[in-house]
Amino acid sequence: MFERGLAYKKRSFVNWCPKCETVLANEQVEQGACWRRDSLIEQRPLDQWFFKITAYAKELLDETHNLKGWPERVLIMQREWIGQSEGAEVDFPVDDKPGQFITIFTTRPDTLIWDDFHVARGRAPIGLGAFQGDAAGKGREGVRREGRQDGPGQEVDGRL
Repeated sequence: MFERGLAYKKRSFVNWCPKCETVLANEQVEQGACWRRDSLIEQRPLDQWFFKITAYAKELLDETHNLKGWPERVLIMQREWIGQSEGAEVDFPVDDKPGQFITIFTTRPDTLIWDDFHVARGRAPIGLGAFQGDAAGKGREGVRREGRQDGPGQEVDGRL
């Protein structure tokens, strides 16, 4: 799978339970706490392996209809987890940063005519790059606090 580009490694945030000393799936986090120990979940960057299921999402979705004897609720969860959205990626230039763009994905490119502004998460590489001078330390600390409360799956650029 690795040789075919279907498996890759990257740094991403995970749900970390400090009492269990383990990573939790989103379904194991209830209102920001561990479902077993009721301890506050932290967001931690971790090098992980990922499968590029987007390369075969349609096939996976189609095959769920051939799974006999599976409970419908499980099939629905699997279909939602696989997901599949058709749309377009669009590059928007960043003001005052020649040659830098923010790429967005939208399932409704026809609505971009009403697009007024974009917001990037604080821990996104472009957000981290926005902090200059004395504000850099305060800004990055705010990003660390944000990271403990937000969902996983966001790439980390190694600057936290």
